[in-house]
Amino acid sequence: MGYVQKAILLAFAPEIEHRDDALINARRAHELNPHSTSALLILAFVEAIAGHTTGALEHLNQVMRISPRDLRRYGIYQQFAMTFFLASRYAEGAEYAALGIEEASTYGPLHGWLALNCVGLGDLPRARVALVEARKAALGWVERGLAGRFVFRDKEHLARATSCLRVAAGWRAEALLATV
Repeated sequence: MGYVQKAILLAFAPEIEHRDDALINARRAHELNPHSTSALLILAFVEAIAGHTTGALEHLNQVMRISPRDLRRYGIYQQFAMTFFLASRYAEGAEYAALGIEEASTYGPLHGWLALNCVGLGDLPRARVALVEARKAALGWVERGLAGRFVFRDKEHLARATSCLRVAAGWRAEALLATV
């Protein structure tokens, strides 16, 4: 669990160069306990923010096989929604965000990822409704995203996530949609 915690801290460190260390620690946690859902979840998250969406999705599917009734399933769905967004698979991302919202309707980031995926799908009315819900429950998450402070290493992922969130918020939608 020490490697899991260290990977989490490094993944959210303000200095982007720590993201490589986050991946090293997440892989070490998984290597030490390959059946730990905590290790798999942080490995999937760190891989996703590093731009390795295929590996991240494989690890998320492993988590669901190991623990299909996990109490944190809404968080697993959030990671699916984020990872599918990063992979430009918006319909699947929106589907997982909706599944998570069914289980934890007040968990704001799920509404945020629903909004981003809906922008990717071109469903701006649904994106705007989802963003209103995200603001109610996770204003800080929304404000950081609007400011372009997602934790993604890949500049294209960062630009697309920021642009899609801004589109959902009603910022110059026509100009920003070109990035999707």
